[in-house]
Amino acid sequence: MRQLILRRIGIGLILLWVVSVLIFALTQVLPGDAAQIRLGQQATEESLAALREKLGLDQPAYIQYFSWIGNLITGNLGVSNAGGATIESLIANRIGNTLFMTAIVTCISIPLSVGLGLLAAMYPG
Repeated sequence: MRQLILRRIGIGLILLWVVSVLIFALTQVLPGDAAQIRLGQQATEESLAALREKLGLDQPAYIQYFSWIGNLITGNLGVSNAGGATIESLIANRIGNTLFMTAIVTCISIPLSVGLGLLAAMYPG
């Protein structure tokens, strides 16, 4: 039983790593870069170069990946391009409503599913 649990945890960790590599690779092949998006079309080459250096976009892809993973693990999710607020604050502002809606759906779905399961057991076919 212990080996099964350890194997499942190992498979889960490998799957998380593969998904993280795919997400990073897909964001790298998108047209443009974060500096161009953040500064807009009227940005000068000097300002683009300065922001790329600040964001680490001038580094090789593997260094960017390990920096991204390190920030993700430590909870530093970065800054939103849209509003300039940190991603952590954006999530924190919305987590209360999300948990409230989850509680409502849970309170409705569990009794409903138990009731329907009992009906299905009482009247098979």
